[in-house]
Amino acid sequence: MVTSNLFAKLGWTTSSIASPISEEDVRSYYENGLDLKKRGNHRMALEQFKLAAGAKPDFAEAHLQIGITYVNMGSSRQAVKAFNEALRINPTFVEAHTELANLYDRDGDFIEAIKIYMKAIQISPNDVELRNGLGGVYFNMGAYPEAIKAYNQAIAIRPKDGRPYFGLGLVYLDLDNMNAMSQMCRKLTEVGRSDLASQLLQKAKTNTKIDPTV
Repeated sequence: MVTSNLFAKLGWTTSSIASPISEEDVRSYYENGLDLKKRGNHRMALEQFKLAAGAKPDFAEAHLQIGITYVNMGSSRQAVKAFNEALRINPTFVEAHTELANLYDRDGDFIEAIKIYMKAIQISPNDVELRNGLGGVYFNMGAYPEAIKAYNQAIAIRPKDGRPYFGLGLVYLDLDNMNAMSQMCRKLTEVGRSDLASQLLQKAKTNTKIDPTV
C-alpha cells in the first residue's frame, strides 16, 4: 500500500516501471541479430547485437558479432574495438582472435595479424584454422618460407584438409616452382578437393590473384 501511494505521488504506475531483461530476452536479441546478418541486413543486426551486449555486458559472443557486423559494414576501427572487448571479457576466445587477425591481414597490417595468430596458437595449438590463417598472412606479405612452415604444420595436424595444400600451391606458383605446385594439385585431388586443384591450375594459366584463405 505504501509503495502504491509513493508511485501515485511520483506520477508513476506499476506498468511504467521497466522489467529486468531476462536471459531469454538477451538470447532473443542475439538470435535475431544472427538472422538479420544472415539476410544481409547488417544495420538492423548491429542494433540487435548491441541490445544483447548492453543487457549483458559480459556476453563475449555478442561483442564478437558486433565486430563481424562492423567488418561487413566497412567500419574497421569500430570492429577492432568490438573484437578487443570480446577478448577483454574472454582472453581465450579463439574466434575473436581469428576475426581480429583476419581484419588486420585484410587491412595490410600483417605484423599485427601475425602477433594475434601467434597468441591464438598458444591457446589452441592444434587448431588448423589458425595455422592456415597464419600461412595466409605470411603469403600475403611475401614471407614464403614462413608460409610454407605454417601450412605444413596445418597439414601435420589434419592431413586430409585441402586448404593448406592449396595455400602451398599458391606459394609454389609465386616461386615459379611448377613441379611442387603440381604435387599440391595431386594432393588436393587425393583429399577430395579437385575444385581447389582446378583453381590452382587456372591461376597458373592466367596468373590471377587468389585469396589463400579459402
